[in-house]
Amino acid sequence: MDIQAKIQEIIQKFKQDSSLLDKFKTNPVATIKELIGGEVEEDQLKQLVSGVTEKIGSEKSEGFVEEVKEKAAEFGEKLSGFFHKKD
Repeated sequence: MDIQAKIQEIIQKFKQDSSLLDKFKTNPVATIKELIGGEVEEDQLKQLVSGVTEKIGSEKSEGFVEEVKEKAAEFGEKLSGFFHKKD
């Protein structure tokens, strides 16, 4: 099984259906088993849960950083306008 490909596949499913993400947050093992659809070896299951959890965390971090950058740019524009006002 290509673990990285499965992680990407699961993340895509979460993006399409946010209820799956909520389900994953409450019971990650059962959700992964349901999404994979079949028997998964214990070590692969652990890798999938860990990888998906990590990916979710990194995507949230990236989104947060982008939001901060946008807010900083907006603030910079407002601040620039404040100092360059013509009376």
